[in-house]
Amino acid sequence: MRIGLHIGAHKTGTTYLQRALKRRREELLHDGVAAFGPERLRRDLRVPSLAEPGAATPCAFAPLRDAIAAEAAAGRRVLLSEENLLGTTRAGRIARGAQFYPQAAARVGAMLTGLRETEATLFLAVRNPLPFLISGHGQQAKAGRLMPFARYLDGVDPLALRWSELVARLAALDGVAQVIVWRFEDHAAILPDVLGRMLGARAAARLRLPAQVRNPGPSARALYAALNALRDSPARDPRETLRDAMAEWPKGPDQPGPMPFDRAALAEGAAAYDADMTALAGLDKVSLILTDMGSAPG
Repeated sequence: MRIGLHIGAHKTGTTYLQRALKRRREELLHDGVAAFGPERLRRDLRVPSLAEPGAATPCAFAPLRDAIAAEAAAGRRVLLSEENLLGTTRAGRIARGAQFYPQAAARVGAMLTGLRETEATLFLAVRNPLPFLISGHGQQAKAGRLMPFARYLDGVDPLALRWSELVARLAALDGVAQVIVWRFEDHAAILPDVLGRMLGARAAARLRLPAQVRNPGPSARALYAALNALRDSPARDPRETLRDAMAEWPKGPDQPGPMPFDRAALAEGAAAYDADMTALAGLDKVSLILTDMGSAPG
């Protein structure tokens, strides 16, 4: 692995890992790992906009490319962690039709080209599609983009979404040597294995993880109240409106999150997700980390 790219997906514990890597940056450097997270990739080593991948010129990647070269020359492995390389959780960008992140291959491909990378390992966590979409909707609501869930899913076929389709697109990119995948649902059990592959055994063993950071979405009641308030008073600030509603009705046992799918859809989605993991494990250049059998290489 020349460099590792931890590309998400969103709402799969990515922020938790990024915070752990940031807090232990100096320790990781001592153990031979340079980890660049969003705090650098969106600022001083800013990744050029990939909204139009063809517009990201090679010279725009020079600061990041030079930083990677310096770390490699010092004998360190380099890990870049940025879930927005896939796209965002905005409507139409998180999924379209039967595809997750429809622009992901173009965006990641532009990144690899800009870095002149030929042997990258991609790290990707996946999640049951239906809860994943609900969580993405909640994240957009917290960002001030409140809308009914049906509008958020306009043009998306939730039960047709397959992570294996996304991973196949990514694995086929020039510059990708391997794609390592794990399930968000297995996060706690497989985290040591994930970190070992990202950082190497020594650095992973010494990395002290913070307490789990929760970033809860809105409860169903808070979301409903905020949408109604904005409908009645369109001039209100959407973020503030939802923030107030979440403070009054925080998500928890007494105030569950929204559930726009019925039991039949949830059951069908869960079965499709299981079958999708079998398909994903059979892909070339793909290694799926599993809780009961270690990993299933493609």
